[in-house]
Amino acid sequence: MRSNFRNMQRGRRTIAFVLALVMLFTPTFGITAFADDAGDEIVHASLSLGDNMTLHTGVLWNSSMEDRIAENYLLYLPGGTVKTMVIYGHDIYGQATLKNAIKYVEEEEGKHVVAAVNGDFFSIATGVPVGMAIKNGILRTSDTDPRNVVAFQADGSAKIGPSGLKIKISGHNMLQTLENVKFNKVLDKSSGAVLYSSDFEDTNKTSGKHTSYYLSIVEGELKVGSTLTAKVENMTSSSSPDLLPENGLVLCFADDSIYINEVKAMSTLRIGDEITIEITGNELLNGAENAVGGGDLLLVNGENVAPSGSTRAPRTAVGVLENGKVVYYTADGRQSGYSGGLTLKELADRMKELGCVDAINMDGGGSTTLQTMYPGESEMTTINKPSGGSLRSCGNYIVFYTDQPATGKAARLFLYPFNAMLLTGGSVELTAKAADAAYHPVSISAEKVTYKSQKGLGTVEGNVFTAGKKAGTETLIAGYGEVGGLVNINIIDTPESVQLRSQAGGNEVSQVTLYSGESYDFTASAHYHTVPLISDDSCYTWTVTGDIGTIDENGLFTAADITKGQGTVTVSAGGITASAEVKVVSEGYLVEDFEEYQVFANGTAAGIEGKLMDNNKALVRYGSKSLQLDYDFTAAEGKTELVLPLELPLTKELNTLNLWVYGDHSKNSLSATFHSNEGAVTVAGSAIDFEGWKRISFAVPQGVTALQGIGIMGGGAASGTIYADQIVASKGTYVDNQAPSVELTLDGLSVVGVISDDADGAITQQQVQLTYDGKPLAFVYSQEGQSFTAELPAADPYDHQVAVTVRDLSGNMARKFLTLAPEEKNEEEGDTGSGEIYAAEIPFKDTEGHWAESYANYLYQQGLTKGVETANGIEYQPNNKMTRQEIAVMMARWLGIEGRYDDVELPYTDADKIPEWALPAAKAMYATGIIAGVKYNDGVRFNGTSQVTRQEVMTIIGRIQERGYTEAELDFKDANKVASWAAPYVKSLVGQGIISGDAGMLRPLDPVSRGEAAKIIFCLY
Repeated sequence: MRSNFRNMQRGRRTIAFVLALVMLFTPTFGITAFADDAGDEIVHASLSLGDNMTLHTGVLWNSSMEDRIAENYLLYLPGGTVKTMVIYGHDIYGQATLKNAIKYVEEEEGKHVVAAVNGDFFSIATGVPVGMAIKNGILRTSDTDPRNVVAFQADGSAKIGPSGLKIKISGHNMLQTLENVKFNKVLDKSSGAVLYSSDFEDTNKTSGKHTSYYLSIVEGELKVGSTLTAKVENMTSSSSPDLLPENGLVLCFADDSIYINEVKAMSTLRIGDEITIEITGNELLNGAENAVGGGDLLLVNGENVAPSGSTRAPRTAVGVLENGKVVYYTADGRQSGYSGGLTLKELADRMKELGCVDAINMDGGGSTTLQTMYPGESEMTTINKPSGGSLRSCGNYIVFYTDQPATGKAARLFLYPFNAMLLTGGSVELTAKAADAAYHPVSISAEKVTYKSQKGLGTVEGNVFTAGKKAGTETLIAGYGEVGGLVNINIIDTPESVQLRSQAGGNEVSQVTLYSGESYDFTASAHYHTVPLISDDSCYTWTVTGDIGTIDENGLFTAADITKGQGTVTVSAGGITASAEVKVVSEGYLVEDFEEYQVFANGTAAGIEGKLMDNNKALVRYGSKSLQLDYDFTAAEGKTELVLPLELPLTKELNTLNLWVYGDHSKNSLSATFHSNEGAVTVAGSAIDFEGWKRISFAVPQGVTALQGIGIMGGGAASGTIYADQIVASKGTYVDNQAPSVELTLDGLSVVGVISDDADGAITQQQVQLTYDGKPLAFVYSQEGQSFTAELPAADPYDHQVAVTVRDLSGNMARKFLTLAPEEKNEEEGDTGSGEIYAAEIPFKDTEGHWAESYANYLYQQGLTKGVETANGIEYQPNNKMTRQEIAVMMARWLGIEGRYDDVELPYTDADKIPEWALPAAKAMYATGIIAGVKYNDGVRFNGTSQVTRQEVMTIIGRIQERGYTEAELDFKDANKVASWAAPYVKSLVGQGIISGDAGMLRPLDPVSRGEAAKIIFCLY
């Protein structure tokens, strides 16, 4: 991309491959070794968010998994102006987005949020946290089961350990004390008694039949270590949710509860009875202002007690240092190349490396979240990179806030990005932000900020710093009135790696195909210890080998004006290089492929007539149709040239016109007539002294704008018929007989394809067709990457076929297909999937265990065969020989034309012998020219019950398919037995991989079995 920096040298370009806001006051750079399980620190940065909180961000290298780990954490000192709070949005029930939770804190409680991390594990279905929570000293929800907890005192100091939380309810009229009562949890038959407050939601969300006791609070609060007295005000039995009173409580139990004794104990309660609610917990909960549940303990008194396991995932953790400071830690994961994640043991090791003596694992995975308010900003920024691509709504959060008032007076100046890492010659644009003494943002005039280089390792122009050629750490000092700030910038002259990329898409490239004279804009990126460096294209040295073109200092390559060539573009920095292979080809474009009839609806003139031919694939070179030219000089007396009128625009100034002609050996000559501003221009072509297909070329005069006609110049036979197909215009010699290359692979529940074409360079989306069981499948196409991705339909218990067909502008076609067995389409077992595989119902009684079983079943599923009814049930009879009428039915159903030609009269002498179930298909096959019948002395017969040979099946299929597939050489031992009329079709099917032979034999004259036919047709999908 072109740089938009003001007053910078024209043509400079900047690629911002920057680690998102790597910031620090005291930089750490290079590799620092830590414990083997934690990883080596590559880069580290820190930024003050308040007088007692610092944000730290960095990258680790985990050698055991050979991947980097992106970590971000907050270091908190209790007792300052930044304070701690546990929030869960408005209610316990239902997840809350962090944005909405912060909005609630700011608008409802009037606090200025500085940072936030995700909290406890929770139910995806209900959003209710698994563990307990205390907010403002009041218990808001209990543990589901015995859990660990982080408890905070009012000054923000933290303690970690088992909560020991217990809620007991007793009363004079109760048969026994209720132990381990749940508080603000979902009620079901296994939960026992559950106590609710309005913190849960407006109702208790209970749907099953249950009994509820509405309680008023007589004395006391819901605090750990206290006792509360409540009075029964009402009793209800219902299957509907209960409304929760604002200042009261509701005690509920499910009528089908498995805790029968508890149900009996409560059954004696009556309106007016008083009960006692006793809340106790371990010592760490005493006086806790806030608390939030967590998962496994990681460290206890400095000892790693984390559970073993090899799963690496995004992680969130809280740790306490010996000096009382608290670490709120996140590590991203499940993003190979960016961050691989940590095991719990590795997480514990890292917390210990950071100085923690006690630590706890919090909810991680897609929940891992860290947001901060950068000083001077007014919106929160997500510091980590969530594995799901966006922030997940969570059960609760730990939020850091300040209640210090804003003064509106600038007291601090912050420069962004902090500690940018530049390749020598690279430039970075700095942004200055101001904050008051309490870190509230203050608006300033950017034009009044001044910048100065302290070490002279680069130049400063306005707010843009450009690194010189020397490596080192530069310090830039900024001033705004009496307020100042600084930023450290690392300058690297020898990167660890260099990447060659596309300027348009940013993707890495290793091969590019261009037309002669075409330009391609390269760019480059560089990394140092996996960390991206800021660089301009002018930071690199660009070279070209192979006499294929030129490249400028900004990576703009221009291909030479040549017909064909191959070479290399290389980019280098500090002795590190990256290269891409560049191919230069002649430019061509499709003028007409004769697939649209309406183009030639009026294509007639005296002595010559043009029409589309679509019922004999031998007379089609590419696709499904060709142009048929019938000429008769005797019908155009005195004429020596007959011209079929056309009007085909030539939109580019190219100099060659190529078309395929099926000659009639008439010894006449072909001509082409072009339109120009000076009138018609006729160019003579080759003599038609051949029979069959041949490529004919015409030199295109300069300045012509259309192909006006194709003509026959006399000199040979007076009448005849030729066929034309696939008109392509080109610059110079353009010969393309090679089909595109295509690869098709599965990636989970997606199918991925990669395409290449040496002659045409680029294939457009319109030239690609993707199908699922023969029906179009939508896909996302990357023109730059010549690749596509498609989401597969939901898994089911049946086989499916995914196929891609690619056509280049010359008409050459390539096809690849994949068979999706049920287990390949089923989701992997995860949080919400069972991973169970179901077996497909087998419709036929005689195919189980047969090699053709899956093929026969597939044809049944697609409606191509219904099987044969026998005394044993429906059979496919895979070993029986396929008859002509059976193959006719399958092909008609495959084409979807069975019954479309019922009015057609069959010319067969044995038409009355065709069974009723095969008659519509026989008519369809005859009408479309796919099955023509067999000639006998008494006429043409259909021979419906005759066995069909393998080469006959291949011919029938070949007549159905479009033309243009690569025709493979037949190297089978019995290839000489293939009839000439079948050879093109046999070669095409072998080239597509549909026919592979058996033990080196093709067996073209053998009758085809029903099992073999099923496999062949299966491969067509």
